Amino acid sequence: MVPEPVMAVPVSVDPRKDWRPKVDVAPEVVAQLTHLQHRPLRPGQQVLMALADTSADLLTLAVLLRTWRDRGDAPYLVLVQPNAQLDLQLWDRRSVQSVLPQPDAEILLTLPKGIFEDVFAHVAEHLSPLLDSYQPAALLSQGESDAALACALLVHQQGIKLVRLDGGRRHSPLLRENAVMMDQSADWLYADITTPADDVLRHCGVSPKRVCPTGALSADAWHMLRPRLPSLPQVWLDARVPVWLGPTWLDHHQGEPFAVITLELNANDETATEDCVNSVRELAQSTRIFWLMSRSTRVAMTRWMAHPRRRQWSDVALLWDPAAARLSSFAADAAVNVVRLWCGELPALADQVAVLAASAALLAQPGHFLAEMARPAGIPTLLRSGAEFWLDASAQEEVERHAWDDDTVAQHLLGWGRDTAAANHLRRAEASQTGAAVTIINHMALQQSLAST
Repeated sequence: MVPEPVMAVPVSVDPRKDWRPKVDVAPEVVAQLTHLQHRPLRPGQQVLMALADTSADLLTLAVLLRTWRDRGDAPYLVLVQPNAQLDLQLWDRRSVQSVLPQPDAEILLTLPKGIFEDVFAHVAEHLSPLLDSYQPAALLSQGESDAALACALLVHQQGIKLVRLDGGRRHSPLLRENAVMMDQSADWLYADITTPADDVLRHCGVSPKRVCPTGALSADAWHMLRPRLPSLPQVWLDARVPVWLGPTWLDHHQGEPFAVITLELNANDETATEDCVNSVRELAQSTRIFWLMSRSTRVAMTRWMAHPRRRQWSDVALLWDPAAARLSSFAADAAVNVVRLWCGELPALADQVAVLAASAALLAQPGHFLAEMARPAGIPTLLRSGAEFWLDASAQEEVERHAWDDDTVAQHLLGWGRDTAAANHLRRAEASQTGAAVTIINHMALQQSLAST
């Protein structure tokens, strides 16, 4: 019998009512588990658990689940988020609910930071009872964090099949050993043939018999979402951003190229926030920037911009700030033209992808779902982690990393922003390898059939 889940109570918050910061220093994180069951488990229905600790992982699982449900043979999918304190909510987006479906159940783990032994102990304590209750046939594993590794090792110890959906992918050099351990422990792995994942797995000693080559799940997601994307002018009108940003023709004038940034801020680290904001402002002098912010980043930016001196900046517009109401989407006056950095949230996933598709470049952190979507959309992408940045080149096994330098990064963004073809990314994007979800589902069905004979 599956334990009684905790009921989720939706909370509606209107950030426009009071933009001023009201966030205290975050309390010490305590390990806890929240179990949400959205659909009842039918007798005899196969159960799969799926691990995701980045927004890119969630997008991958949504594509798989959509394909499964379209075929009519979907298992009962239990989503495990080992980093529930992150802002990874993709399921409640109004405009793509029918495209990217909600999992049948969710297990949200909140884990304090610490050494791996402590993380594993917390995961084992909280997750083991649900593993015994659900008795999943396999865990679909992604990511490379300590929490993801702890979940993978726990199910492996309990004799549950471990399946790697991103076999051979290495996002962070600091967590490379975690990814290697999960790859080596997996019963079988799926490797994206548009990346050097297959070679990476071979170098790690993973037998080719356990590896199934696939296309890019991000390409599947792109082709699912693309027909349902809203028009960019409508997105800008809803967000109060000038409609002339992007490949838009208005009054016979071509729109101005812009870059998208998704970097995260920490409300409790003012020094890091100052360094990041100053860098982004410097980049915005080369090409206009839309900073797509998560809720936590908006809180950090609101707190930092509350200083009276910063409130006088005319080159930064906070779209949730009542002061931004003076900036009309159609205005062409000096107040609008002087803004180089537009900061705001977009409530719908489709709106976020529509903005990405119209941009000239993307600057993101590894693991963000827009960085995955940028490849099939043909958007040049820079990735930043700590004080390093690199060009996202998934076809290369070794990516050259550079120390963060505002001038060097600005040269990349400026070069892309002035590209005469920047407004035609959708036309010039290379054909992407699709059908990855179908390949994975068919292979898993075959493996299960062979195991039962």
